[in-house]
Amino acid sequence: MKNSALILGFATFVLFGCKSGEKHEMVFDGPIETVSPKADRANKKETLDWAGVYEATSPCADCDGIKTTVELKTDKTFNMSQTRIGKTGDDIRFKESGNFTWEDNGSDVVLEAGKYRIKFEVGQNDLTLLDMSGNVAKGELSNFYVLKKK
Repeated sequence: MKNSALILGFATFVLFGCKSGEKHEMVFDGPIETVSPKADRANKKETLDWAGVYEATSPCADCDGIKTTVELKTDKTFNMSQTRIGKTGDDIRFKESGNFTWEDNGSDVVLEAGKYRIKFEVGQNDLTLLDMSGNVAKGELSNFYVLKKK
């Protein structure tokens, strides 16, 4: 659980804390149990109704949770927002828009906007956060890395 909290904290830091102009990738820091990407993933780009709005609320060390919303559009653009629930002030909301690309496996998308790169596996009515190698996080908090389609 401690490793999962570190991963979540690092992911939040990457999204909220990076201010420089350099490009950053979403990285799971430290030891983590992962599931290797499957070579036989179906081409979900062609077979699923993937466009839409996805949401999840993840734990937060100093707030009531972080609500994440990702909208994938058919023109390969996205909108993403994160809100720190139960907090006030200027730093409670993060919004980003940009373009996304499909990986060659037809299953994973990479969202890019400025210095941010975040990778998800597209599922039937969900998006699962991946590290940039395509690995899925496992453990007690792994369900918080899955955004459900509204």
